[in-house]
Amino acid sequence: MLDLTAMRQYYEKLKNDWFNVIWGYDKFNYPKDLQDDCPDIVFFNAPYLLNRSGHQLPSRITTNYLTCYLPYGMHVSNEPGFHFENDYITACWLHFIDTRQAFDYCAKNACTNGANTVLSGYPMLDGYAEPRKPFGGLKLPENPVVVYAPHWSVETWHNTATFHIHAAKIMELLTANPTVNFVYKPHSRLAPEIHVRENRPDRTSVTYADYQEYCDNWRNSPNGIIVEDSSFIDLFKNTDCLITDRYTFLTAWLPTDKPCIFLMNPKGPKDPYKYYYGFIKPVIDSYYTVHTNDELLDTFNSVFIAGKDEKAA
Repeated sequence: MLDLTAMRQYYEKLKNDWFNVIWGYDKFNYPKDLQDDCPDIVFFNAPYLLNRSGHQLPSRITTNYLTCYLPYGMHVSNEPGFHFENDYITACWLHFIDTRQAFDYCAKNACTNGANTVLSGYPMLDGYAEPRKPFGGLKLPENPVVVYAPHWSVETWHNTATFHIHAAKIMELLTANPTVNFVYKPHSRLAPEIHVRENRPDRTSVTYADYQEYCDNWRNSPNGIIVEDSSFIDLFKNTDCLITDRYTFLTAWLPTDKPCIFLMNPKGPKDPYKYYYGFIKPVIDSYYTVHTNDELLDTFNSVFIAGKDEKAA
């Protein structure tokens, strides 16, 4: 049965805040038929998660209801087919786009010519304008915070994910720096990706048992915690250094003006800049890119431990 504990808690919070909300799952945690509540508009934010059948079939949703696509992350990676040519995006009533560059690209190159697009900005970043609140759950609440946030796409065609390369070294950093909070914030799809591919020819070099052991060791360490919900702004506002290979965090981290160690896969794109839209190049240049564990260790010790942040704003 699907675990909807966090979603249920958020639902109850909305109810307590006097929002008129309806729970959309049955007693078995399966999505209810949308016809039960007859919505006028349906919003979705991740087209690859719409792989459902029956009453949740994407083609049925886009045919029967006005649909709006709100991307969960900013348009960063240079994947126009995914961003603009997906059938369920092109069939939408409205497609909200975050940057002028992505909006112009869609208008010039997509099959819709931008007919259903709205240049909306990226409202998720609005949280940076709110006063900073302490982040709960840290084992050393008065001490510095480092976040490790790996992407899910381990050993896939684009070879940009690096968990299988750098995870063990980052665990060593956690152990070697007991006065620093280390927060593990994996992409929500990482664990399922490793698990579902385990008995397939394209299985990852990391077994699911190894991954579970990694998480247990992190969770049981005196200075490590795991954060698995989808929010990140409040965490980032309390973080002193980010270690990541997640391209959606390239822009999400930028307002912090804190150092980012961007993990690059040595087997990744020969020209990494071509894998990202042009406006991302100066963002990448403002971070510390590393390819090997030795580079990671040297950069971490120099930039974070010694405080020699030469790229500080």
